[in-house]
Amino acid sequence: MADLLESPRLTPDCVAEQGELKRAVWDGIAKLDDRYRVVVVLYYLEELSLTEISQQLGIPKGTVKSRLFYARKSLRHALNDDRRVAHLVALHGT
Repeated sequence: MADLLESPRLTPDCVAEQGELKRAVWDGIAKLDDRYRVVVVLYYLEELSLTEISQQLGIPKGTVKSRLFYARKSLRHALNDDRRVAHLVALHGT
């Protein structure tokens, strides 16, 4: 799946596929419980460290790690069940 996001080809089909995959990921993030979504956003989008997230949210660093683990697990499950992602994986044999 990572190759779909990082492909150097910029054909119209590729651009459309990347957009579809991004929408699927955003939909998955939006469905996360608030406590998981906020950690994902701070870590992956705001690029805060685990320590910074811990301090900002006032929770132990271990809790941040745990929430990231469960958020990734939930996203992986959601993306595996998403027809848009399944279609793209089938097209690329990934």
